[in-house]
Amino acid sequence: MSYFVKFLIRLIVEALYIFYTEGENMECNQVKVFSLTTCGHCKALKCFFDDNMVPYENVVVDALKGEERAAAIEELKKVNATGAFPVIIIGEKVIFGNKQEEIREVLGL
Repeated sequence: MSYFVKFLIRLIVEALYIFYTEGENMECNQVKVFSLTTCGHCKALKCFFDDNMVPYENVVVDALKGEERAAAIEELKKVNATGAFPVIIIGEKVIFGNKQEEIREVLGL
């Protein structure tokens, strides 16, 4: 499947997700990923989310500048003392690394 088709599918899924969860407590379903541009596990994890049509916020830490980068690092320090990447936050659950089975369990995939 081409990148463009995957991109369009992801946009549609995200729009539907927002539409159907509007008014609900989205905090428990939000997925936030902290990644690096040079991290192979981060790239594999993003492919996993895209392939499973899971909407997520991707914070590419080494691509940020100035205050944005400082804020991201500060947020990471609260949950990640090891400095490992990727870091996945799903609601209150924090997962370190590309642990797809654990992610599937948390998301109910």
